[in-house]
Amino acid sequence: MATFHPFPRLPLELRTMIWQMAVAPRDVKVSEQADHIQEGGSTFRSTRRYFKSPTPPPALLHACHESRSICTPFYTKAFTYGAQPRYTWVNYALDTIVVRDVEVALLSDEAPFIRYLTVYVEDTPYYPHTWDHFQPAFSLSMLLEFPALEQFVYLTSETVVRRWSRRLEVFERKLGEQRPGGPWPEVKIVIRHEPDVGREITLQNYRGFDLTMGRV
Repeated sequence: MATFHPFPRLPLELRTMIWQMAVAPRDVKVSEQADHIQEGGSTFRSTRRYFKSPTPPPALLHACHESRSICTPFYTKAFTYGAQPRYTWVNYALDTIVVRDVEVALLSDEAPFIRYLTVYVEDTPYYPHTWDHFQPAFSLSMLLEFPALEQFVYLTSETVVRRWSRRLEVFERKLGEQRPGGPWPEVKIVIRHEPDVGREITLQNYRGFDLTMGRV
């Protein structure tokens, strides 16, 4: 892209509007990390855990002093949980938080603010098959702890999806109890593996979903 050299000569009000309009949605991937300690020739994970993100900071916060001063108010220092003094810049109004299923339960500090959440499965055998019984992985009941949630995407590696009808039915009922007047978040369960790559189950179509064949 060519450089617009006269940009610094534009009125401050116009430059401010341009910087603000440049704030864009991002997928912010975060994961829990643990220090690895060497002791007696062995390496093990310590209890000093923290969140880390491979997602680069917003470019607008590093373009120049002016862009940083104008755009910083759009972002929050999030994911400060844990032993390490670190953070990740997040614009909760636009950004989608991307985490593994086993890490959703750790988002208690951020849960009140997250609007867009994507959860991906690494270990589907540990997915809980009951609503209330606690498991170390993700369950739909956890979404009730996200009062600002507008969109949820669940990426599953299972080709044949079972039990979804019951899970979504219970979730729909509990969501109705929590938000009787709405609005409800958009919920999508997306199959990533063949032969149904991209096939989606939602609160609108799950009753017509063939759970044996994984097709609508």
